[in-house]
Amino acid sequence: MDKEIKESDWKYLKKLKPILLERTCAKINREAELKLKNKENREQYQVFIALYEHYRKKDDLIADCFDDYRRSTALYKILHLLYNGIMTDAEFEGFSTEMKETVKGIMEINERD
Repeated sequence: MDKEIKESDWKYLKKLKPILLERTCAKINREAELKLKNKENREQYQVFIALYEHYRKKDDLIADCFDDYRRSTALYKILHLLYNGIMTDAEFEGFSTEMKETVKGIMEINERD
């Protein structure tokens, strides 16, 4: 799946990146705030561990969706963004018909497995 995407799709994805990253980080931080507020007789060390684990898991999400952002990895990034609910349907509609068909085809194959 080393298919390089069209220049217009690559430019569009690059334009979306800061918006998607900001949205993702805001969601991750809101989840962390809930962990801080939900102390329920926990000691501060337990709160620290809960936050550490939260950010460790979310770091993998950030890496999958935003690290190594190159045209050759763009299809993978789009798939991760959609799979994780980061990219909206409206944002996805901004891609070319060819890209949308490719992504939908891959997602349908994965749903069958």
